[in-house]
Amino acid sequence: MDEETGPVFAERSAVVSDAPNIPTPPFWGVHVKKDYDLREVFPYINDTALFKNQWQLKTASQEDYARLVEQKFRPIKKQLEEEIIASGVFEPKVVWGYFPAQGDGNDVVVYAVGTTDEHVGTGALARPAEQRSPVLDRTSEDASSSIALADEAELRSAGRARAPVPTQTISPQTKELLRFTFPRQREGRRLCISDFFAPKTSGKMDVIGLSLVTIGAKASVETQKLFEAGEYTKYLYLHGLSVETAEALAEYHHKLMRAELGINADDSPHTRDLFHQKYRGSRYSFGYPACPNLEDQTKLFELLHPEENVGVRLTTGFLLEPEQSTSAIVVHHPAAKYFVV
Repeated sequence: MDEETGPVFAERSAVVSDAPNIPTPPFWGVHVKKDYDLREVFPYINDTALFKNQWQLKTASQEDYARLVEQKFRPIKKQLEEEIIASGVFEPKVVWGYFPAQGDGNDVVVYAVGTTDEHVGTGALARPAEQRSPVLDRTSEDASSSIALADEAELRSAGRARAPVPTQTISPQTKELLRFTFPRQREGRRLCISDFFAPKTSGKMDVIGLSLVTIGAKASVETQKLFEAGEYTKYLYLHGLSVETAEALAEYHHKLMRAELGINADDSPHTRDLFHQKYRGSRYSFGYPACPNLEDQTKLFELLHPEENVGVRLTTGFLLEPEQSTSAIVVHHPAAKYFVV
């Protein structure tokens, strides 16, 4: 019972059924990647968000907007992207992982991955970050023991995935690591993020994906220099592009995670459609309606160790620093889409 708002409902929504399948991830635990090609990331920038929200392009008519975009803003964007690639001021990095999970009322229960004997295959197990190599800088490693992410995704999308990682099962030794508690709608569909995971009572073990992306600290340093020098227009352009590039990296890497899970057949072939969730599952970020509690970032940090792995820390207000970073919970259930609590 909530003293202010009344009864707290914890029953799974009647409109959510079990997922058609539970994907097997290519590894259990955590991986890090730091060798992204910005030319592959930039196409995932949402130009509408960049031009209208970040660069504050406002016009009286759609015709004026289209003209200004083509004649002024798109050329500025293209030139700035080339300057950024040449200067190295953006340093895209991602830490992400897969963990066994179940739904339990309004909670998503996250479990420890199994032992080395139980989990053999393509991925590294979760272990303290200082013991973990940057495992997705893997093209220089022994080809018999590892494969680059893009190759893995390509194999999976073609139906030729490598030997599967054994499925997590429930046993008396299954260790609960932590719980994410999410709010539930009080009316209508009564949705909660936990609904999109196999219930604990089912005896099935599901999978949760977690990710944190950043374009590094150099972008913040450079934008601050421009602001302090009074170059406000350049500041506006670079800062806006840095923020939207972080979002683009999150979109791009979510696409790669869907390929890793073998659920990318539902992806729209058009990049712009991805901004409207035209794919299977969802990517939920803290501070948004379905998971508004920013303090839950601490739990994601317990699992992914972003400060050690990609240089991102939490402020006292539970915001990410550098600013041009974003984190997410990745859910594979086809019914998982954005909703408001």
